[in-house]
Amino acid sequence: MKKQIIGALASFFLVIILISGCNLGLDGTSSVSLSVTGASSTDASRDFIDAHNGTVAFTTAFIALERIELKLLGDESITDTELETMYNGPYSVDLLADLSTQEIGTVEIPSGIYGKIEMELTDALEGGYSVIITGTYTPESGTATDFVYRYMNTEDFKIEDPAGFEVSGSDVSLLLSFDLDQWFASVDFSTAPVVEGTIVLDADTIEAYIEAAGEIGIDDNRDGIID
Repeated sequence: MKKQIIGALASFFLVIILISGCNLGLDGTSSVSLSVTGASSTDASRDFIDAHNGTVAFTTAFIALERIELKLLGDESITDTELETMYNGPYSVDLLADLSTQEIGTVEIPSGIYGKIEMELTDALEGGYSVIITGTYTPESGTATDFVYRYMNTEDFKIEDPAGFEVSGSDVSLLLSFDLDQWFASVDFSTAPVVEGTIVLDADTIEAYIEAAGEIGIDDNRDGIID
């Protein structure tokens, strides 16, 4: 009987340990600074070649964000608004600026394995827009033409990391990066309408790729590249 009791207790504590191991929260809190970028810290712009061998060069790229929230990996149970809304904003971010100027804030959050960042677009840019991006498009054989992309919406969107990233320690640098090349990869500049000498890009078509163009993760050495 004594052996049976000891065996039952051992099984009980094993179950407790396994359940505890599934908890993605870690002990304590972490101080987390969040930066946003759309280019490396050394590049003034990011050029890329489209499907028609034309060159796309960005000259300005702004996005307005607010109510930025981090979520534990696989955990949707946080309901307290004060805890969820970690970076309130609004923030008007220059995606082509040097990374050192793009830190939007530092907050204390529970340590843990995080896997998602949620945020809202807001109409804080000039003219009430949420995104304004301008540049030039140069076809393989031809001259450069200015282009403009303006998007007005206040919807929310999310960027996920299926593997998750660990937030722990007293000084954590988190980077939210938007790959403008990927954001605009589906755009056919050669057939886009030209209004008064400027290519005007369809906002809804590009909007669909904003989540795919985003990446979130740790940038310990603060070089503008997710580790």
